[in-house]
Amino acid sequence: MILVGLLILIIVAVLSHIVLIKGTNFLGIIENKYREGIATELSSAEELKNKITETSSNIIKGATINPSEQVEVIGNIGTHLFYLEKGYVKCELIKYGFRISRIGRFLAWLKIVPKMKMANEINSIFENISGNKTNETENEKKIKSVSNISMLTNLLALISIVLIIFSVVSLKKGYVDVVKNSVPEGYNVTYGEAFADFFTDATWEGFNADDGRKVAEFKGTFLMDGENATVLMQYTMDDVNDTFELSYFTINGEIQDMETYALLMESVFEKKPKTDLETSSEEASSEEIFSDETMSEETPPEYVTSLSTPILSGFYSVNVSNGLDGQCYRTHWGGIENATGYEIESTQLTNDGSYTETKETTDLFYEVATSMPLIAKVRVRAYIDNENGKRIYSEWSEPKEVEINTEYLEENNDLNWDNMLGEYSGDGMNSIYLENNGNGFYITIGTYRGGEDLEGKLFLEENNTLCYSDGDTHSFSLRILDSNTVEIFDASWSCSFCGVYTKY
Repeated sequence: MILVGLLILIIVAVLSHIVLIKGTNFLGIIENKYREGIATELSSAEELKNKITETSSNIIKGATINPSEQVEVIGNIGTHLFYLEKGYVKCELIKYGFRISRIGRFLAWLKIVPKMKMANEINSIFENISGNKTNETENEKKIKSVSNISMLTNLLALISIVLIIFSVVSLKKGYVDVVKNSVPEGYNVTYGEAFADFFTDATWEGFNADDGRKVAEFKGTFLMDGENATVLMQYTMDDVNDTFELSYFTINGEIQDMETYALLMESVFEKKPKTDLETSSEEASSEEIFSDETMSEETPPEYVTSLSTPILSGFYSVNVSNGLDGQCYRTHWGGIENATGYEIESTQLTNDGSYTETKETTDLFYEVATSMPLIAKVRVRAYIDNENGKRIYSEWSEPKEVEINTEYLEENNDLNWDNMLGEYSGDGMNSIYLENNGNGFYITIGTYRGGEDLEGKLFLEENNTLCYSDGDTHSFSLRILDSNTVEIFDASWSCSFCGVYTKY
């Protein structure tokens, strides 16, 4: 398609040249004809104005005399200046001449037809003044011929530009499509689908590098060690083999190696674990739970130095799927040579207490998903089942920790809704009243719906959050921040009373 556009552009160049030749020849004839003016017996600008008005009323709109004693004639095509000089009627012909600069040469044909029409109009006025009328049909035919060629040139120029731009854009988009529609070996999902699911603010762009390489570039954001990290990856096209390869890879502007890229791709493409986790609960503080004593110190059945210890990455945010709820954070590790699988131990603290869970997997990642306040500490070790049926373990990895919604984690077991009843005020917001009428909790918003209360519509969720719903589209929740403060949040409609409230 780009070749067609270039071919049409060549035709445009030829036609524009024809327009210029025909147009400049026409203008040259008019300029030479009236360069010295025409002889006249008129002696004043007033007489000249009257003469023009009388003889050319059909092609002009009016005429006036300017301070320089020139007759300014307003024609149907343009404005012309006539004047008397030593017995001759002359005209300012310079604006009808055509001077083509180097810069304007390519687009000069766009202006030639209006110039021809103005020159023809001045020719008619001169002939009317002299009384020597000629056949004007010939000039009009020339103008029409050049005008038709010019319009065709304009149309073809527009078509060629559209084709070339579309072709270039399509080629660059094609670079992106090659990568986005490809499926890595061993997976059943494309790069485009996996990247869209894993990264936020994901953008793709194709371009030609200065060294001639055809490049598909990806930019996106993901959470790494609890903070947003920006990734940039450039893939270079191989037209011969119709493939591509990574040529540039950075995280937060720092160039990364292929090992880091491989680990990231494992996280991007690996399926999420589906095995339900068996848990056990016990009450404890966060300090007790995450002390060294709480992580299992069971001696492995057998230990060999040949099985390397996995290295966990920091937790980073991923999209929630496969039935998981709330926020989801992932950690991953590189595969260990000869390992049959991996054992994961996760100790977690929630408002309901603490528990430790252990699971086995062949995946190279582990995810924590929750909609409640949670602190999780995770470690992993590799294992191999040898020929005599014994399992050999590596050492435990260094643990990694993630905190989710910890500002709502209740360290004080005495903090509950029964001792949170009372009146609260918000900065610049309405007052609220939390009460218990013996049948359950209810709330009154200071000016909400004229002070109407929401009795009977509040209920407690498992994470000790007080929720309101009218069964339709309106809902919000209250949660305890500390012994004197509650927050109204997650409103499903715009309400003026969402915010933090302090007890009087």
